[in-house]
Amino acid sequence: MLFKYVDVGYVRSFITDNVAPIGDVEKVGLDKAYGRVVAVDVRVNEDVPPRELSHVDGFAVRVEDIGRVPARLRLSKGSSLGAGEAVPVRTGWPVPSGSNAVIPVESVRIDGGFVKVFYKPPRMYEVIPKGIDFRRGEVVVSRGAELMAQDVMVIASLGYEAVDVVRRPVVTVIPTGTEYVEGGGREFTSYLVCSVLRAYGALCRREQPVPDDVGLIARAVDEALRASDAVATLGGASIGNTDFTWRAVTSLRPAKYFRGVKMQPGKVTSAAIVKGKPVVLLPGLPESAFAGLTYVLLPVVRRLLGLPMDPKIRLGYGVIGRDSYVGGKYLPFMRTRFVKGVGEGDEGMPVVEVIESVSYMVSPMLRSLGFIEIPPHAGLLRRGEVVALYGIRGFLRV
Repeated sequence: MLFKYVDVGYVRSFITDNVAPIGDVEKVGLDKAYGRVVAVDVRVNEDVPPRELSHVDGFAVRVEDIGRVPARLRLSKGSSLGAGEAVPVRTGWPVPSGSNAVIPVESVRIDGGFVKVFYKPPRMYEVIPKGIDFRRGEVVVSRGAELMAQDVMVIASLGYEAVDVVRRPVVTVIPTGTEYVEGGGREFTSYLVCSVLRAYGALCRREQPVPDDVGLIARAVDEALRASDAVATLGGASIGNTDFTWRAVTSLRPAKYFRGVKMQPGKVTSAAIVKGKPVVLLPGLPESAFAGLTYVLLPVVRRLLGLPMDPKIRLGYGVIGRDSYVGGKYLPFMRTRFVKGVGEGDEGMPVVEVIESVSYMVSPMLRSLGFIEIPPHAGLLRRGEVVALYGIRGFLRV
C-alpha cells in the first residue's frame, strides 16, 4: 500500500478515538511513587496542622492579660493556660488551650516564678493556625496527576505510606531486519526507544531483531500483543523490496490504521489498531525513529496513562544564528531539526544553528541543544528569527 500521509493533528485524533486509557489500578509504596500517575484523588484525613502550634520557642500567653508593659505573668506548665499565666512552648509544639499568642523567648525575662513581657502582641502572634496548610477532605493531589517530588513529600506528611496509581503500560519494541540477524549489523535504535519509553512511565520489553519475513514479523507482533498494551516495530516500514513490516501488520487484519505522517524525518511512521491494541510502525533510522517516537508512540503511551498526549518539553527559545534553507521536497510537511548552540544573544537567549545531518547519523543527538519544529511551507530560517526549543524526557539533557 502506498502512503497516504496524515497530518500530525490527525494522529492525535486517531489515538483519542482508538486508544483507551488503562483502567487498572495498583498500590505502590511512596518510595516508588515518583513519576507514577495517580488513580484516585488523594485527600486530607484531618486538618493540617490538626491544632494550633507554636511558631517559635517562647511562652504561650493570653493577649488580654497584658495591659501595661512591662507585664509580669506567672510561669506555669501544662496543656491549658489560666488567667495571668505564661506556659513555655517549643517550636512546633501545640499551644496550651486558652492561649492566643506566643512571645519569643528572646523577648522576655525570667524573674523568679514570673515571666516579664515587654510588649503586647496581636492575637495569634507566632501561632500557626489549625488547618492553615490543608483542611480535612481537601484534595491535595488529583486523579490523573503525575507524581512529582513535592507531591510524594506532601502525601507522606499526611501519614500515607502508599498511593493508588495507574498500572504502567507495557510496550513491546520489535526491531526488524535480516542484517541484524544474519549480516552482523548492529541494531541500537531500540535502546533509544526503550529508554525514552521508560522515562515516560512505560515498561518496555525490547525483543531481539526479527528477520525481514512477513510471517515471522506478523507472528512476533501477534505474540507481543498478548503480553502488551502497545507494540512498536522498528524498521521495514517503507515500501522497498525488503520492507515487510506493513504487510505483516495488515495481515493481522487491523480495524483502523493510517499509513505515513506529514512530518520529516519520520514520514513513514504508521499505526494500526490490531485486536483492540495500538501497533506503531517506526522507521529504523535514529532521527526518523525519534520523530515517530515523539509524535506517535509517546502520545499513545500518554493516552494509555490518561495524560495529555503531547510529550514535548519546551526548553525555552533560541535565535537563529544564520540563514538556513529548510525547504525542498517535503516543504508541505512539518519538519523537525536538531539545533546546536553557537553563542549567546540578547538577554541570555542562545544563538542556535541547524545541525546538518541525514537520518542514519547519531552524532547530532549528542551535540544538540534541543530540536525545533518548522511549520509546513516554511522554506527558510532567517538569521535573528526566534524559535522555540523542545526536548523530551530521557533523551536531551533537560
